[in-house]
Amino acid sequence: MKLTCLSKGSGVHFPPCHMVEFCGLRLLLECPIDLSALNVFSPISAGCQLDLSGFISAEPWYKTAKNLHLCDATLIDVVLISSPAGMLGMPFLTRNPRFSAKIYATEATMRIGRLMMDDLVSMHSEYIMFYGDGERTGFPEWMGWEELGRLALKAKEAVMGEDGEELGCWLPLYRLPSNLSRSFEN
Repeated sequence: MKLTCLSKGSGVHFPPCHMVEFCGLRLLLECPIDLSALNVFSPISAGCQLDLSGFISAEPWYKTAKNLHLCDATLIDVVLISSPAGMLGMPFLTRNPRFSAKIYATEATMRIGRLMMDDLVSMHSEYIMFYGDGERTGFPEWMGWEELGRLALKAKEAVMGEDGEELGCWLPLYRLPSNLSRSFEN
């Protein structure tokens, strides 16, 4: 048995994520996104004069588990979700047309997770209304080295990790949480 820690997590906002290899099966335990990483994006101000230096003023992207983007989703056999927060990253996996793992979660976890996804998409649509929807075609401007260099140290650490290894963890948010429902029908 081999246990790989994809992320240690930090509680409710980012549960831990592990890959377990056991008897030839690969099990992904939880598939969260790091909601605490959203702290680097500037809040939407309603005309208030806020000091937004050190923040990224753009449509937020979402940070997956540290090494999840390096895993080939087609090699995962089973995904086990034990909490609603551990389900928020599933659309990033299920959008891969070759993803075929069985997903197991209790009905309560699925229902609450679905509500959390709907809420996240709704919150994100407010950012799109404020910032526009121009960053869907490629990497956002804030991921450029020059722009990252302007961030405050804490924000830079949250975005890049050590030596920039976490830059690949950032993804644009999924549009419709309904793409998750097809995975749970089996």
